[in-house]
Parts: sequence; C-alpha cells; structure tokens
Amino acid sequence: MKKVLKEVLERVVPKRSEEKRIKNFTKGVILKLKQEGYRAEIEGSLAKGTWVSGSHDIDIFIFFSPKTSRETLEREGIRIGKKLIKELGGKPEIAYAEHPYVRSKIKGYDLDIVPCYSHKKFEYLQSSVDRTPFHTKYIKEHITEKQKNQVRVLKQFMKGIGAYSAKESVRGFSGYLCELLILKYGNFKNLIKSAKDWNYGLVIDLEKFYKNKKQAFEKFKHALVVIDPTDKDRNVAAALEEDKFELFILAANEFLKEPNVKFFFPNPVKPFSKKEIEKMIRAHGPIYIIKFKTPDLVEDIVYSQLRSSLHALVSTIERHGFKLIGSDMFVGDYSYFLLDLEYEKLPEIERITGPPIDISKNNQDAFVRKYKKLKPWIENGRWYVEAPRRFTDAKKLVRYVLKEPRKVGIGKFVSEKILEGYAILDSKRIINEYRGEFSKFLTGYLTKKKPWEW
Repeated sequence: MKKVLKEVLERVVPKRSEEKRIKNFTKGVILKLKQEGYRAEIEGSLAKGTWVSGSHDIDIFIFFSPKTSRETLEREGIRIGKKLIKELGGKPEIAYAEHPYVRSKIKGYDLDIVPCYSHKKFEYLQSSVDRTPFHTKYIKEHITEKQKNQVRVLKQFMKGIGAYSAKESVRGFSGYLCELLILKYGNFKNLIKSAKDWNYGLVIDLEKFYKNKKQAFEKFKHALVVIDPTDKDRNVAAALEEDKFELFILAANEFLKEPNVKFFFPNPVKPFSKKEIEKMIRAHGPIYIIKFKTPDLVEDIVYSQLRSSLHALVSTIERHGFKLIGSDMFVGDYSYFLLDLEYEKLPEIERITGPPIDISKNNQDAFVRKYKKLKPWIENGRWYVEAPRRFTDAKKLVRYVLKEPRKVGIGKFVSEKILEGYAILDSKRIINEYRGEFSKFLTGYLTKKKPWEW
C-alpha cells in the first residue's frame, strides 16, 4: 500500500509551477473585482489547499451587504460576472445554485463568479450559498498541511471509483465531505481501514452537537450522517445515495486486499466487439433502450428529472406484471433509458390476490363485487381471482405509456422531449447504435465491472 499511495501522492499534489500559475490567475481576477469596488475571495478547495493537480475549478465569491435585496444581488452578480469574464477573454454562461451565478472556461481554468451575502455569524445566513465561506474557514482552521494531501488522495480515490461529487449526475461524496472525513480519521489509510466495516446509519459529529449518535441518526435517517460542523441542522452527506455509500465500502475492502493504483486512476472501459455484445445481450432477456433528445437544462435539473422519470417508468412496467433484471440510463446529447426485462410476453390471464378472510367483511365484499363476473374463490384463507391482463406485450406497454408520459409520473421536461420524438431500440437496433461513449456504457452495464476492474 505504501508504494501505491506514494505514486498517487506524486500525481495528485500540484507542482509549484502549476500552483503558481493558478494563484497568479486568481489574484488577477480578485484585483479586477477590487477595482470595480467589490470585496471578493477565493473559496472551495483552492482556498483550502485541497485541490487535486489537473483539476482547475476556481470559485470566486463576490460579497454583498446583507441589506442588499435578492433581486439586486442576482442582477449585479450576473452583470459584474459577465463583464469580468469578457474582459478575461471568456464566454460567460449563466448557471444556477440557489441563485444564478456566472461561469466560464478560461485558459484551461473552470471559473465560477458567485455572488453571496457577507455574514459574520452563521445564524444570519440568507442563502445556502452563504455557507461556503464558513466551510472554507472551518477547514482552514482545522486541517494540517499533511492532511491536505490526504484529502487529495481521498478525492482521487473517490473519482477513480466513480463516487466523487454531490452533483445529481453522481450523488456521491462532495469535496467538503472528503475533507471532513480526513479530519475525522486523520489520514487516508485510517479512513479506508475503518470504512471496510462501515454500516448503514454511520454518524460522524465532529463538534459533538448531539448527545449521541442515535439522536443524530433519528433526525436525518441517511446511510451516512456527517453533521456539518458549522450547522448542526445539516447533514453534509445528504446528497450521497446509498449505492455510492456501499460502493465506497466495497472499494475500501477490495483496496485493502490488493492495493492498486487502478483504484485512483482506472483504465478506461474497453467496449466489447459487436459480436461479443450481441452474445451478452442474448444471454439476457429482452433489452429495450428508449432514446430521446436530452432536455437543454441545467445539469442537476436534467439528471434529477431523468432519474425520477426512469423510476416512474420502471414502476409502471412492474405494476403491470413484468419483471426487470435491471435498469439504467446514459446521458449525452441524447438520453437513453435501458430496460432489462426477464421476459417480453405474459400470459393473457393473471392471478390477482384479494383480502384474507379474517379482515372486515366489508373489504371482502368489495373485492367480490368488483370481480363478481370472474368468479372469485377462497384458497388457504384468502380471496383470489383470475382476470384478463390489459397488456401482455412489454413493448406495447412501453409505447402506450410514452404516448402520455406525464400520466405515469415522467418529468415535465423529459415528457416534452419524448413527445417530440423517441425510438425504442431492441436488440438489433441497439447494435446499430453501439459506438462511442454509448458502447462503453452498455459494456459496463452488461459486465457489471467496477471502474478498478478494467
């Protein structure tokens, strides 16, 4: 392990020349804002000294008086952000957190200009964005120089296994969460050794805001609860989905058994040949992939709607008696919903389970009346009936649902794109689509290989 971690450190810790370039660039930005009459500061990983080499995300916050109206803050924040980025030779783009901010890619740097309110005390916050300076201050006051590099190692590990970022597209471990985990466990090695034995409902409360862990868990009820040391009413790990929590535990176990740099810098997915992928598809039941244009929206909103829409679609299919081996989605210029079914056809008759005979007679009578023509019967103390299925063909069901997608809970923007036009790719048409990033996605889904296993 020592050899692996040494190699990783050499790759994630920025060289002096890289650090000098990015600091000179940010100083120039801060100076321009100062000349415009604004107080601005660097926030995030760059300010805390925990950024990973090659990752050039620059967060610069412009501070406004708490007396400033939200409307003025947003308007002025966008105005000065656009002006500054144009002066630096970039193309400004409006993005959204709780309120809009301006971002651009300039000279290889991802620059965010974010307006926020200036507060001396956390209790007075007017926006969730206002938290960031308090997070920066807390980490800077508590982290050691050695621990900064340990955070870098942890971030790269999370990136390597596909669990880094609280964005909706990942639902993983945020940078701030990684920093707090290193503060808790001291270094990467200790964290990994501890994580192999983590269980659902783990609670970390660095400032001991709660009497005990049970009290903290009862408040948040998430897989991982890490109390924000600057706000006792916030779980830093709230955006972390259970699958990513379990993925990290699995990766920790695997890494301890056989340390390898591939956990940090995995090999790219090597797509199977069309012949191999055809064979893998045949080994499954029918696979349908629904293809439609991706809504042109902010990334987090797009992924949130796509995720909930796929869930609604899967629930509808299962409600009609079809079983799925799995489902997944791929997002690019086009979005793809993958439905991996056990079977395509169902019998024309289905057996419907009614109420048991030891409950209210009224409930039993209601069931009998509803299915009177179909001759309900009692078997082993429960009512049953055999009824004709509405849908016996999975593809016909999917087409029916997609005629009016909003009715089953598919999101507004996703529904709009589906109604503009979609395609259902069956096994043959999937092969015709099998290229580029989509081929990597499909290979990954069918093999179930983890990033470090390539």
